[in-house]
Amino acid sequence: MQRRTFLQSTVALSASPMVSLAALAASTPSPIIDTNVYLGSHPFHSPPLENPDVLAAKLRQLGITSAWAAPMESLLHRDLDRINADHARLCQQHNLFTAIGSINPALPDWQESLRRCHETHHMPGIRLHPAYHGYTLDDPEFKKLLTEVSQRDLLIQIAPHMEDKRTQHPKAVVPATDPSPLLEILPNFKNLRIQIINGLRTITNKKLQTDLAGLGVHFDISMLEGVAGIARCTIPSKRLCYGSYAPVFIPEAAALKVTESAPDISKQQLNALLHGNAEKLIA
Repeated sequence: MQRRTFLQSTVALSASPMVSLAALAASTPSPIIDTNVYLGSHPFHSPPLENPDVLAAKLRQLGITSAWAAPMESLLHRDLDRINADHARLCQQHNLFTAIGSINPALPDWQESLRRCHETHHMPGIRLHPAYHGYTLDDPEFKKLLTEVSQRDLLIQIAPHMEDKRTQHPKAVVPATDPSPLLEILPNFKNLRIQIINGLRTITNKKLQTDLAGLGVHFDISMLEGVAGIARCTIPSKRLCYGSYAPVFIPEAAALKVTESAPDISKQQLNALLHGNAEKLIA
């Protein structure tokens, strides 16, 4: 009976996704953690919400209470120490954003960059962009990075894909990273907290999705497609997190995915999606 009442209340939330998501959060009640946000300038686009003040206001309007943000400039720049330092200061100006650092294990002395993210900037995690940084997930340096991250008890996010190939700049076509090497690597890291973001458009093999989830990999919904995609998703609900990929994607897109699937999922699954699973990734 409680579930029926909850579903009836979510069906009634038929206004804009902005209103619906905030109302869902109020009805649970629960925070909403957006695990996939970027700050800074995109190398090829100028999203309308690129300004961090404007983005923060929009996310709060949607009911977002915390947003894990990485620096967009890290895709093409080599001086990640400066970028991470600037990013940490920017996030401190907005209590909505949790600073996530960017590390490139293909660069020399990446261990020092990781140390600074952890010890100097007190970042709870890092985000990797292997497709842009020119390495694969079976690269020896990537395996060394996993060891360092595990020892420091940090979250590691991997973005295998940033943009549909149809919209990429013709002089900067970046193929998606193959995540399958993780199947052999992750059994060696029992306590690693790991999330793949922007992955559900390119990782279409359902068995690969479920096998990765079985090894503890979490995913975000930013590139989950289809009507009521969350309700139909084969990834276990305990491995799925809210993520908008704002400001590259408009934040309302992720909100709509939640509100249209809410009548078909339980309150427990909704809470896990909105905040529970994310809270386990960043203790």
